[in-house]
Amino acid sequence: MRLSVNGHSRGLSDPGGPDVSVHFATLRTMSTRSMQCQTTTETAPNSESARTTILVVEDELEIRELMKSSLETGGFDVITAANGLEGLRRYNENREHVRLVVTDLDMPAMNGSDMIRQIFRTTPAMKVIVASGRSRSEDGVATRCLQKPYTGRELREAVQLVL
Repeated sequence: MRLSVNGHSRGLSDPGGPDVSVHFATLRTMSTRSMQCQTTTETAPNSESARTTILVVEDELEIRELMKSSLETGGFDVITAANGLEGLRRYNENREHVRLVVTDLDMPAMNGSDMIRQIFRTTPAMKVIVASGRSRSEDGVATRCLQKPYTGRELREAVQLVL
């Protein structure tokens, strides 16, 4: 399968997961002061990954499905939504189970930043990874930033670091 993200296309077989083709970037962390993504290479194992529920909010179907597959390969339960409005609804339906939200910023119906602000009203300590083509996340909504394009392994590493 070939996937083009932001006009870039490149092949990869993700060990331990389904064969996919995507273009990659580096794992980034979000600075709470400037909201500028900074590169990091650290990894941290997390024994809680098995049966941890993650809400993935991404408007591009192919990317959303690859994210879901990659996270499920890592032992996570995944709930998906196609935009911020659906993400907020899915979060409210599963609030007691969701430990992390991974979201794009630019989406129809409701953007990722507005959705996260709504989630913070009921769960101020919710952990958030912004997975976006932007290199910045305004408003300080992200615990971490993962800049598109990225690999399934980079997504799982970012999740492990946040949890």
